[in-house]
Amino acid sequence: QRDTVAWGRLTVAADQLDDLESMRKATESRLRSLTEPVEIRSAGIIIDKGMAGTPEAHSLEAQLDALKAAEKIAVREIERAMAAHPLSDFVKSTMGVGAKTVARLLGAMGDPLYRFDPEKGEMVERTFSQLKSYCGCGNMAEQRRKKGVKSNWNAKARMRIYNIVEPSIRHRC
Repeated sequence: QRDTVAWGRLTVAADQLDDLESMRKATESRLRSLTEPVEIRSAGIIIDKGMAGTPEAHSLEAQLDALKAAEKIAVREIERAMAAHPLSDFVKSTMGVGAKTVARLLGAMGDPLYRFDPEKGEMVERTFSQLKSYCGCGNMAEQRRKKGVKSNWNAKARMRIYNIVEPSIRHRC
């Protein structure tokens, strides 16, 4: 019996964290572009933006603080959702990957055992090769972006797989 509530909770928590994280990064970038000086070394010019301490900068700082607090809450929620998930014991026993990272991957790809078949209009079992292909890890010669051709993989799941695998390859013993 599949626990669809756990999958739904995990997906919503992962999407919420992604949204808050991107908003925080954008706000940090706006604040930095407003307040930090820019140096053009080749011309010997320093552009001092001089906006630090202005009402606009204070407003962005307040928004940034609120987004950081909301992001902390979202991280706690995704960790709670992962702890309540059927795969939480597997994640705890796996070295090198954290609950937050796996939760974001599972939120991006959904249930690894089942997929929605639009032809049948119902959930059907997914094979391992279908899962690999959906995550962009199938036939690497075919899984490249081509002009005018729609990708057959989930870009977010592919990025999450890369975020898990790349550090483990870089830091292997």
